[in-house]
Amino acid sequence: MQLRTKVFNEIVQNMTQSLLLSKTEVDDAIKNLGSIQSVVEDDLIISAYEDLGRYIVNNKPGNVLNDFLRANKEVFGASDDSYYFFEAVVDELRSQGNSSDEVLMLAPEKFRSFLLSNFS
Repeated sequence: MQLRTKVFNEIVQNMTQSLLLSKTEVDDAIKNLGSIQSVVEDDLIISAYEDLGRYIVNNKPGNVLNDFLRANKEVFGASDDSYYFFEAVVDELRSQGNSSDEVLMLAPEKFRSFLLSNFS
């Protein structure tokens, strides 16, 4: 299994285990892409990260998201694809007029400079 697939599966598993999202909510977030299995098989991981990020911003309190990001920072940092989760979260927060400062600070270090340059 490729690292990017392993990390994606681990992040989704952590979302459901931490109760950030239920399995039904994960399925709902990525319904336009198919199932988790089809996301992996069809190489739609980046799109799934984006859909999950937007879904969480629109359906969960910010403190719950921030707690999840804090607890999973190392996992997110293990794959460059997960950058797109943070990009979608920051974009969605800002489109709603909300601050994204804490999410930016919770992003893995290697993503921060790109996020800051894209959203400053």
